[in-house]
Amino acid sequence: MIYAPVMIITCNRIKHLKGCIKSLQRNSLAKFTDIYISVDYPPADKYFLGYYEVLDYVNGLADSEYFAKVNVFIQEKNLGTDKNLLFLENEIKKTYDRAIITEDDNIFAPNFLEYCDQYLHKYKNNPRIFCICGHQSYGEIKADNTAMLCEYMEPYGIGVWFDKYDGIFDWLSKSNVYSQICSIGKVLRFRNKHKMAFNLFVSGFLENPRYPYVKDNGDANRMDVFINMFMIMNDLMAVFPCKNLVENVGNDGTGINCGVGSAENVAISGSELAFDIDEKEPVIKMAAPKPKVNGILGWLRSQKPVLVYLFMLLKYRRRWKQ
Repeated sequence: MIYAPVMIITCNRIKHLKGCIKSLQRNSLAKFTDIYISVDYPPADKYFLGYYEVLDYVNGLADSEYFAKVNVFIQEKNLGTDKNLLFLENEIKKTYDRAIITEDDNIFAPNFLEYCDQYLHKYKNNPRIFCICGHQSYGEIKADNTAMLCEYMEPYGIGVWFDKYDGIFDWLSKSNVYSQICSIGKVLRFRNKHKMAFNLFVSGFLENPRYPYVKDNGDANRMDVFINMFMIMNDLMAVFPCKNLVENVGNDGTGINCGVGSAENVAISGSELAFDIDEKEPVIKMAAPKPKVNGILGWLRSQKPVLVYLFMLLKYRRRWKQ
């Protein structure tokens, strides 16, 4: 079996990074696993205090006895999340065809690496399986199996094969995304399967194009909103544990995408799971967790993204098809 390396991007969040690393150290396969860490240069003065603490900490990991090897890269200018991820990905591709991707604000169950490595091995040659997800927002799904296949993904600690993961880049071109959304059927299927991702797509790409949803050249960014869109429109699936293996602690206002209390933490509940890759995982055709809607006014507001999409489709369809 190939032990997938873990790639971690960080900058100044020393408390989160320590929690992430310590949770990985408790994994039984940690001693066989390479760790790749890229420390981004701070984008503003207010981040330097935490940045220097991160530098001291990661430099001390070089001789870690917990992992096979710790590879640390210190950026000399600010890359931002996307370019920092690409930098690490290109480094890892020199040796591996797969990786486990995480930011520094995830805490992992002690069987997380075992779970990812086993299913990365099992589904490498299955074209319908796009990634391996460790975070499961429902907390626990009652099933006889320990893992399942779902028609969406969650981004908090994922195992990927680079040939599949990089295959999304052409699809994310501005012209292709606009061409895809000319199909009302595809878009409504996307909304039904993942309302939150659909809402963010409308607000961040169609209505008010902005970072992190859109690159400087107008293409869509390779982030969870568009990965889910890609998967759902192309009938792809992800592996999930039937109990949660990752706790995300990034909703404390220190991250880019999550504000304070912007998401509910789901506690780790699957630490005791023993994964059997010989079992046949059930296909759970459930939608991603839906945003909470309170009352009639809340329901009416929840319909706005659909109306915005339909209005823009009527107005720009001819241009989008070109």
